Amino acid sequence: MVLANSVIRFYGRISYSLYLFHLPILYAISYLYAEKIGLTTVKLITFLVVTIIAQLSFYLVETRFCNWLKSRISLR
Repeated sequence: MVLANSVIRFYGRISYSLYLFHLPILYAISYLYAEKIGLTTVKLITFLVVTIIAQLSFYLVETRFCNWLKSRISLR
């Protein structure tokens, strides 16, 4: 089953953050390094950087906000 795969579930959890950050980071890395290191390497670096930033954003922003929201709702 596809959903039993931990890699698929990991990227599913951070998918919104991936969506938010992928394009600005791709443009920045392409602008700064595309001529020096090549497009394939730019794509690989972008994938790695975006995954790290999306994971941090998920845990530091989304998870905290959801927990805060749940605590606000349960208090009422």
